[in-house]
Amino acid sequence: MFTHQFLTEIPKTDLHVHLDGSVRIETILELAKKDGVSLPCDTVEELKTSVFKPTFESLVDYLKCFAVTNSIMRSFENVERIAYELAVDNFNEGVRYFEVRFAPQLHAVLDLDSQGCPKFSVMQVIRAVHEGLQRAKEEFNSSSAIVEGKEPFYEAAIIVCCLRGFNEKSSDYFAHLCHLMPHSPEDEREDYAACALARTAVAAKLSGLAVVAIDIAGPEEGFPPSRYKNAFMIAHKSFLRKTVHAGEAFGPESIFQALTVCHADRIGHGSHIFREDMLSEKTLAKAVSAQSYIDDLVNFVGNRNIILEVCPTSNFQTMPELKHDIKNHPVVKMIQENLRVCINTDNRLVSRTSVTQELSMVVNKLKLDPLVVKDIVLNGFKGSFFPGTKTEKEAYIRSVTAYYEEIQRSHKLFPMRWPDTVTVLTRAKDWKEHPAPQHPSAEAVDAVKSEHQFSLQEGHGPVSPSLVSTDRGAGAKRVRDQQ
Repeated sequence: MFTHQFLTEIPKTDLHVHLDGSVRIETILELAKKDGVSLPCDTVEELKTSVFKPTFESLVDYLKCFAVTNSIMRSFENVERIAYELAVDNFNEGVRYFEVRFAPQLHAVLDLDSQGCPKFSVMQVIRAVHEGLQRAKEEFNSSSAIVEGKEPFYEAAIIVCCLRGFNEKSSDYFAHLCHLMPHSPEDEREDYAACALARTAVAAKLSGLAVVAIDIAGPEEGFPPSRYKNAFMIAHKSFLRKTVHAGEAFGPESIFQALTVCHADRIGHGSHIFREDMLSEKTLAKAVSAQSYIDDLVNFVGNRNIILEVCPTSNFQTMPELKHDIKNHPVVKMIQENLRVCINTDNRLVSRTSVTQELSMVVNKLKLDPLVVKDIVLNGFKGSFFPGTKTEKEAYIRSVTAYYEEIQRSHKLFPMRWPDTVTVLTRAKDWKEHPAPQHPSAEAVDAVKSEHQFSLQEGHGPVSPSLVSTDRGAGAKRVRDQQ
């Protein structure tokens, strides 16, 4: 059992968190009052009951919440504050690196000021988020523990989102675009908007803002990743990284397109990666079989070390078939297949969650071993779009790993190894002296197992035996990423 204290203390990441889904609910009420914005209700409890509900009928229903948060995110001051508060909330629960994503087109105000410029342009939205993150980073990185190198420093970056399925009611920006292109088909308007955002993202990065990647967000079904290939090619040729919401509300083919057409470096959610029943007739006609297509896709994702940004609670809210039980979630099979997953919040407000809460649900209910938990946590750092050089990123990961292991030792959570056929447990002193310990004697194993009431038969090996796949050969028993 991993305690709340341990999971809060360890350094963590949140690679999939939406700014407009992670606003403090008190801030919504305060900013709405300041700006004269009308809300559906006027108290925290009413908002939780009628707007930010525990469950939703579908992804489309889930996305309706964002109309409320977006209504108070229409000025530089407000957006900067919201970004700052998100950074504070993350640091206070032990998150040391996160990438916040948002669609700046939803917040831009194109009315002209006295100088003939938009009051709040897309670039200014990005800059407001950047400044909010910078304010928090400067505040926390000035602490003595970080300055003296005792703890890893705090870092944050920005992912900008192209938007699926927008219309003239989505925002001022999209209303102007629809009016400028009244005779253009929907897919042509979306291509234009996505390419414009990709070029703005590149310009923002070149100007020194913390933009590291682009994404596609919004309702997935009916809006395949291939529709946005031109925008992603702009990013690809400009050395921006790419992540794509795929396999969340649509099937495995969405993931395939994200990887092969949009050059995605990571996949947002990927929940339906194993769903043979969601394959189209067109794909089935070309594949040897549904199972072979899924096998090839899973192996492709695994062999390329593609990170799957898993957001359990958010998936519970939009996928009723999961019945709010993590054992029904595809993350179980992702672990079985040794795919690289990291655990994220998606929307801290809308899903009423935190990274610590998400991580606790996964590692405790699935009874994961300390070594696997460590790998999952570090996957977030390794798979991040860290805004620095490769050398700087590797140094950062080393500092994070050392800090994690220090906390692990203080909580007496011992590392595990999976030798040929049996998992052994080493004493804390052996671990401290030998980071990659040799096999202890049978007597030592028995003594430690007895001391810590540890039992392989109870399913506390590197992953519970029930989580270990046996139908994909020896590769299914690989637990650690040997990268």
